[in-house]
Amino acid sequence: MNQSIKNSIYSGYNKFCNLYDYFESGIATLGLISLALIMVMTTGNAVARYVIDDPISGTYELIELYLMPMVIFLYAARLEKNNGNINVDILYTRLPDEVQSFINLIGRVLAFIIFGAISYIAGVKFWDGFIEGRTSVGVVEFPIYISWLIMAVGLFALAIRLVIEIRTNLVDLYTALKTDTDSEVVE
Repeated sequence: MNQSIKNSIYSGYNKFCNLYDYFESGIATLGLISLALIMVMTTGNAVARYVIDDPISGTYELIELYLMPMVIFLYAARLEKNNGNINVDILYTRLPDEVQSFINLIGRVLAFIIFGAISYIAGVKFWDGFIEGRTSVGVVEFPIYISWLIMAVGLFALAIRLVIEIRTNLVDLYTALKTDTDSEVVE
């Protein structure tokens, strides 16, 4: 492949990654803001319940339907980027780097398939709920399809993050294998 084509592809990939990082940062910030709102609303509801003996209507539903899904799903991609998920690496750290890269690659490919499928299903559920105008039952009616949209967006962002990490795993694995092959030839 021509070097200028390689440079162009690499430059486009870097621009995509930078643009995606801004998007991911934005939705992760929304997740953190929603966590703060959960704390403020829960405290406000408790104060209203005990001070004026009248809790704020719809607080529980608002937290359950919108804010909790935002905390969980909108921060998932950033959590993956920062390697913040729980790992059990008693045996993993003792394996060679190539094997670790291969395990990471397989795990991320499987995660991409699973979370990509769930994101698609959540998107379909959102669309169906939006078309039908589904709402919650209670004192205050909230549109429940927005929860599906939050889930679809968050898991789609996670799927994109996994694709970026899969590419990095493939490059690392290729480099490690190529280095091993070159060292064997020299010896």
